[in-house]
Amino acid sequence: MKIKFNLKADIPNLNNVIYPKDVLDDAINEYNKKFVESGQAIGQIGQPCNKIKLSDAAFIIKKIKSNNTPYVAEIDILETKQGKILKQILPLNDYRIVTCSVCDLKENKKQETIVKHMIIESVGVELKSNCV
Repeated sequence: MKIKFNLKADIPNLNNVIYPKDVLDDAINEYNKKFVESGQAIGQIGQPCNKIKLSDAAFIIKKIKSNNTPYVAEIDILETKQGKILKQILPLNDYRIVTCSVCDLKENKKQETIVKHMIIESVGVELKSNCV
């Protein structure tokens, strides 16, 4: 199953933060190396905190297509309690992959907040309408 990330490049999000494409590409590539390639990219339902409890595990990311935005994750839904719930709710609405990330920020001359560096620590699935 494929799900889009809620990461938008080079435009302000609802919090008025701009994520440059090169910063997003680097963060996605690093997440791929650190978690996806080792089979540790486990996600939960809802906004993640920095560590996901195994009891909250709902899916695992198998691959992230990062040559374009929006980024797209290929996921396998797990046969866990949360995975079974995710399997039931995904067809009902439009969902996005959301991240818990650590970012270095700077302000430009237009007083916009720009992300200089980003590390994705964990992921979740959230209703598109709830995403920033």
